[in-house]
Amino acid sequence: MAVHLNFRQISVLHAIVRGGSASAAAESLHVSQPAVSKLVAATEAELGYRLFRRSGRRLEPTTEAVALMPHIERVLSEMGRLRRSAEVIGRGTAGTVSVSGNYTLISAVAAEAAIRFREIHPDVALSLLILSPQDVVASVITRQVDIGLAYGPLHNSQLEIEDIGRWSCVCVFPRTHRLEPVKEVGPSDLLEESILTYSDSSPTGIAIRQLFERAQLDLRTTFVLGNTPMILDLVRRGQGVGLIDAFSPFARGYPELIARPLRPQIENVPKLLTYKSTPPEGTVPTLIECIRSIASNLQTNAD
Repeated sequence: MAVHLNFRQISVLHAIVRGGSASAAAESLHVSQPAVSKLVAATEAELGYRLFRRSGRRLEPTTEAVALMPHIERVLSEMGRLRRSAEVIGRGTAGTVSVSGNYTLISAVAAEAAIRFREIHPDVALSLLILSPQDVVASVITRQVDIGLAYGPLHNSQLEIEDIGRWSCVCVFPRTHRLEPVKEVGPSDLLEESILTYSDSSPTGIAIRQLFERAQLDLRTTFVLGNTPMILDLVRRGQGVGLIDAFSPFARGYPELIARPLRPQIENVPKLLTYKSTPPEGTVPTLIECIRSIASNLQTNAD
């Protein structure tokens, strides 16, 4: 028996697996829940097997549905590429290259690489997105972006993952601060300080907290902030010392601040992510080369 699945059926199945319920799928697709349920029933009837089993309020995919997901992901990925290409053709432009990453990697690496890239391809637009680490990975896998930038360690069978640097976390404070003569700053040096750093939802925030735990000391933060410039602005205003992933890319904007490496060293390994099944094409390889060059030139643990 021939099976004919259309794009709407595929989209609904994918949305249910991602959202865990018919209502979540309906909300993400902007349709009614009854319409989703009816379409699933019709699809199951056409296929001749169940795709979901109810578990409380959730719909759990069957073994058959799980087996279909890689194929569905590829179809949706190709449809996304088709839409983007159609938009480019319709605009008559050279298209858009997109990068996602955390604030530091986007502002310090991707933005600088984009400037160099535009000198080579002035007609190509660039999209730079600041996302959480989990969303960076998802954005590359779903082909929402061409390139992802994230800190390691990181493993995913769907991605090509390349190390593009090795940076050390630092402690930042105003010049003339009592820590200025210190060559390296350890947790015990910060017991009397007001500390500004990232939340434990970020890899760097987790690593900094673990550093204090290994020293059997409590990390008492005055401010928990979402990105490096916010920390640096408050350090400049005398609100404490900052524990950050990198300082050199921002140093020109904060001449009144200096940085010292943390001890023991916390190393961040920036990684470049691309989708494994589809090699970079068009102008994307040029931007990748620009990113590699910028990342390798950064000396993030220098004063």
